[in-house]
Amino acid sequence: MKKRAFLFLAVATVLLAVSCKAAALKQTTQQTAEDYQAKELEYSNNGDYDRLDDEQAMSGPAETLLDRGILFATRGNFELAIADFSDVIKQNPHLSEAYILRGRALYASVSDVINIAEKFERVGVHFQASRQLRESQTLAYDRAIADFTEAIRLDEHNAVAYSDRGDAYSQKGDLDKAIADYNQAIKLNPQYAWAYNDRGNAYHFKGDTDKAIEDYTQAIRHDPQFSYPYYNRGNKYLDRNDYDRAIADFMQAIRLDPNYANAYTSRGNAYYYKESYDRAIADYTQAIMLDPDDDYAYSSRGDAYYYKGDYDRAIADFTQAIKLNPNYAEAYTKRGDAYYYKKDYDHAIADFTQAIKLNPNYAYAYYSRGLAYRYKEDYDRAIADYTQAIMLNSNYADAYYSRGLAYHYKKDYDRAIADYTQAIMLNSNYADAYYNRGLAYHYKKDYDRAIADYTQAIKLNPNDDYAYINRGDAYYHKGDYDRAISNYTQVIQLDPYDDYAYTKRGHAYNNKGDYDRAIADFMQVIRNNPDSARAYTNRGDAYYNKGDYDRAIADFTQAIQLDPNYAYPRIKLVNTRRVKGR
Repeated sequence: MKKRAFLFLAVATVLLAVSCKAAALKQTTQQTAEDYQAKELEYSNNGDYDRLDDEQAMSGPAETLLDRGILFATRGNFELAIADFSDVIKQNPHLSEAYILRGRALYASVSDVINIAEKFERVGVHFQASRQLRESQTLAYDRAIADFTEAIRLDEHNAVAYSDRGDAYSQKGDLDKAIADYNQAIKLNPQYAWAYNDRGNAYHFKGDTDKAIEDYTQAIRHDPQFSYPYYNRGNKYLDRNDYDRAIADFMQAIRLDPNYANAYTSRGNAYYYKESYDRAIADYTQAIMLDPDDDYAYSSRGDAYYYKGDYDRAIADFTQAIKLNPNYAEAYTKRGDAYYYKKDYDHAIADFTQAIKLNPNYAYAYYSRGLAYRYKEDYDRAIADYTQAIMLNSNYADAYYSRGLAYHYKKDYDRAIADYTQAIMLNSNYADAYYNRGLAYHYKKDYDRAIADYTQAIKLNPNDDYAYINRGDAYYHKGDYDRAISNYTQVIQLDPYDDYAYTKRGHAYNNKGDYDRAIADFMQVIRNNPDSARAYTNRGDAYYNKGDYDRAIADFTQAIQLDPNYAYPRIKLVNTRRVKGR
């Protein structure tokens, strides 16, 4: 249901300033960097970019450029950082640190950056190995890889360069090469927590959960204060439905970083899956406070409100998610679902339509719009949408089932049966499909097949009173009153106030000539519903069949008083008086 970002880092443990200068030169360089920083702030704040460029043009020693590039990078101005690191490389093409820093800036410039450490020692980004890359991203990652490769050539024992190159390969989706680089980084530095974390992410995207968890655990062992592997391992536990372990890891990530918005969101997801919606809402709310522009957190909180049945608050959150991200097709669909359950089918249809416009291959949106059309009794449009959902997902059992219902309502029982059958083929435990296929056979008066389907529905759901009722009716129509009575009795055991079951059992007893039991059942209906003209009429019939004409006359008379327009008891009253008068 929910997306989660896996986090990884490009990390430097190398000195970020050239260390081969004399102390006096380093002091001069530091002062130069500080002077430039003050000017850069002044020119940037004033929007005086021409003067800023002039300052760049006058820049001198490589160490000054390196420090200034780091300053730009830590502020997220990767373009200027790349320019400075490039100038350093021109002045000193053998400086591996400059290649690492430029590669990291290139890499960060086209990634979804979460945070940047002081002095650009590392940059945290969302790990998104499965996404479709833009051409500019591919080019930037390739350039970054080339820089890290050069750094490795210059210093083959540099674990950081291997790890950073692994990150770039990961973002390109080349996970095998990424893992090979992380392996080398770990070989060079067996306590390299960040390399374990990032290799865990690569294994995650390869679908190897066990190895991913093993790497996150190693990262934690080597650096217990490192919040990311706790977060990432928690997400893998979440994938395994091990919600308690997931929550424990997210709690640890939050303890280490109280401002870790994603950790609150993921812990909220764990509570959500445990159906602890209030706790989930509290965590999503905290995530929103930390990051008010997080459309996913709003959408997730909307999910929790939705499952609490608080559709108005759910709609408000989905609306905010859409406001933050107008292309958020899933949020439109979720809001449509909330409108659907409020029986506001027109607004629901509008949202599902927008979701389809944003994502024409969104099978669930077609399916959901079909549901809304069905409840508006627009069965043809419903069928068209279910059909489109099936075309997009041929294994969509619910779409077949729902299309079957639409055909059912159109009394096209053969097509309904065909669709219910397909749903059952896709999901052999689909109790509702068996039940409704039984109904379709029932309407076709194929009682034996109907009974077989009702029986299977009951086997899958022993408390399905409707399946017992309808199986009882099928036996009743076959004249098998004893089995009909057994089914009606089962319904009464499930629901002692089910008037229909008492009525049908009463009719079955009446047809068997067991008038006293019939009278007892009709009397129970009258107790439950004293204003039921039909119940008095049914009891009157039983008294009539028993030859107790006075009581029959009394019941028919009462029925007429309760419903003067009910013709049957009038006919029976006249007939009973005539028979009695013989």
